[in-house]
Amino acid sequence: MLDPLYARVDAFFRDAAAARPGAIACGPRCDGCCRVDLSVFPVEAERIAAAFAALPPRTRAAAARRAESGRHCAMLHPRRRQCVVYPARPLICRTHGLAILADGRLDHCPLNYRDGPTDRANVLVLDRVNEPLALADRLSGGTGARVRIAAIAAAAVALACAGTGGGADTGSDASADPAPDVIADAIADSVTDPDAAADVTPRTPSTS
Repeated sequence: MLDPLYARVDAFFRDAAAARPGAIACGPRCDGCCRVDLSVFPVEAERIAAAFAALPPRTRAAAARRAESGRHCAMLHPRRRQCVVYPARPLICRTHGLAILADGRLDHCPLNYRDGPTDRANVLVLDRVNEPLALADRLSGGTGARVRIAAIAAAAVALACAGTGGGADTGSDASADPAPDVIADAIADSVTDPDAAADVTPRTPSTS
């Protein structure tokens, strides 16, 4: 359900970057937009949880510890400065770096487009991708609740430990499909007010 939407946004990003070579500074180890506490719809959280469950136990345990600290997205590897679930990253992460139009305001990362604004054709109108995302969530049974990505990491590791009798995470799954249990636990410990978390996060890079 999400694949066509993700493909559309990824293609838009590639076209925008090609239209202004060098204007978009995004690349490996550029992680300013990851240093926030993100939340997503359950339809995206399920995909993130499934990708997270496939990671090595040590990687998952480290992410759970980062979730407790709350300094940045739990999925950001601090040394490699890379997302550990990059192929399953949510829509908001795929739009970061683009010039976007949201609530009538043009916004983009201050590291990008330093030599002037981009053409209108390369500005992403955020409502045009947020609306189908919200629809996908409703069709999958969502209610508009939001799930913190940090809660996904914490809940997944807690579930894995429970499945091994509370001991160390051996990498074995607690169930054949852990994602539903992880999402349920994450929602219980996360944002439940649809208006409490915005679809647009601040585009202010940080090095801390």
